[in-house]
Amino acid sequence: PSIEEQDAIISIIEPIEKLFVKYSNLVDISSVENVKRDIDNLISIIKPLDVLENKINKLKITLKKLLTNLYDKNYNSHVNLFENNKIYTNKYLKQNLYCDTSCIGELEINFSKMINISLEDKPSRADLSIKNNSIIFSKLLGENKVYCFLNNENIVFSTGFFNIKSNNENNDDLLSFLLSSDFKNQKSMLANGTTMIGINNSDLTKIRCKAPFLNSNIYFTFFNKLNEIENKITLTRNKIVYLLIK
Repeated sequence: PSIEEQDAIISIIEPIEKLFVKYSNLVDISSVENVKRDIDNLISIIKPLDVLENKINKLKITLKKLLTNLYDKNYNSHVNLFENNKIYTNKYLKQNLYCDTSCIGELEINFSKMINISLEDKPSRADLSIKNNSIIFSKLLGENKVYCFLNNENIVFSTGFFNIKSNNENNDDLLSFLLSSDFKNQKSMLANGTTMIGINNSDLTKIRCKAPFLNSNIYFTFFNKLNEIENKITLTRNKIVYLLIK
């Protein structure tokens, strides 16, 4: 484009520079008309999804802080983790999707990283089928990889996770513990290994948490519903982005 047209294009882009940089592959900058059209798509279609996703993330951060604060204010004595919770080690049940540890963060999941598998080509570590209304957390030290599921039918998980749930189906106390500094510190102290530093089944039996204080499943369910909404937003946006790529 001419210098004048380049200046006009820049003036259109500048007010939403961050959005443009994030989705620059959706904007055809060959002419002012193309830029106007594509920027309008960004503002009217993509931006509302980003805004909604950001609001959900902020709400999840607030809820995580609330849960950890509630755990800190729980003055019950410490008991063995297995006194009120149980670990499950169900094997592969012919699921079609595999979730390894890289797909999970702290109450975050990335479905786009999961891979399609079959009985014939599944990785050897794809061998943990999780219970409904349960939590998974990573055996490895580092990022606190924790995620909760109300229902799960078609995903098999890496054996790098533990699958745990409350004996009474109320997971809020368990979730608050797994998000707490108390859990992270114990995991750090018990971790062993060289290149893959983490905890094993034997280490897990030594972990102690505060006796139940909340006795509810409200936060667990709310987190799960927020995650469901967030995942639907992400999948919808990815489909739209694919259609708009120039």
